[in-house]
Amino acid sequence: MSRIFDFQGYVNKKKRLYTGDSHRSIDLEIYRSVVHHLQLSRIETYDEHIEVITTSTPLKLFYERDEQRFIHMFTSLLHQWNLIVEGEQEGLYERFPTVGDLCLYIKRRVKAL
Repeated sequence: MSRIFDFQGYVNKKKRLYTGDSHRSIDLEIYRSVVHHLQLSRIETYDEHIEVITTSTPLKLFYERDEQRFIHMFTSLLHQWNLIVEGEQEGLYERFPTVGDLCLYIKRRVKAL
């Protein structure tokens, strides 16, 4: 027997996810954009090959302490969300030790708009 697929339910679910109707979808979109930018600026020689980037992934180890690469990723991420770069860009590893901290920062800035 074949399985019946609810295509309209699938389409409605995708629409809710991408329109930002729910609180959870904005969190997911922020996480996806952060992970996308991380993968674009990824250093190929990273020793602990990360198959899955979680919110507890340390950014300092991910970028192998290359702060200029992290600053470039950070500014491009802010431009994607139409946010203005505020304050000093030095010491970002102390401000954002993990991926989750970076996601929370962007979430607070997006909600403030």
